[in-house]
Amino acid sequence: EALADATAAAQLEPKWSKPPYRQGLALEQMGKLTEALDKFQYATKLEGKPNETLQECVRRVTTALAALAKVDAKETEPQPSLAMCSGCGGPSTTLCGGCGRVAYCGLACQRAHWSR
Repeated sequence: EALADATAAAQLEPKWSKPPYRQGLALEQMGKLTEALDKFQYATKLEGKPNETLQECVRRVTTALAALAKVDAKETEPQPSLAMCSGCGGPSTTLCGGCGRVAYCGLACQRAHWSR
């Protein structure tokens, strides 16, 4: 409802910075960060002068988008194969609980590998 109200206000007052600012807030709450950033940047343009509140919104959403990009990149990294133990080269059964990237056949190989 907040987004609809802000959108209606933007249509009534297209040169006013507050409706796109409110649209940005609503979109941010909905998790639509790219759209929110667009609205905050548009509101900043309409404002015509530096506005601390809008600058903080742009910073906050930009930071959130960067954090999401890092998570997405991490999720697309190749996952380790459980086929080979990093300690002895034999068949593995578990991944390291710390990093989740190294596979071992057992506790003895994991401890030996740590010491290297």
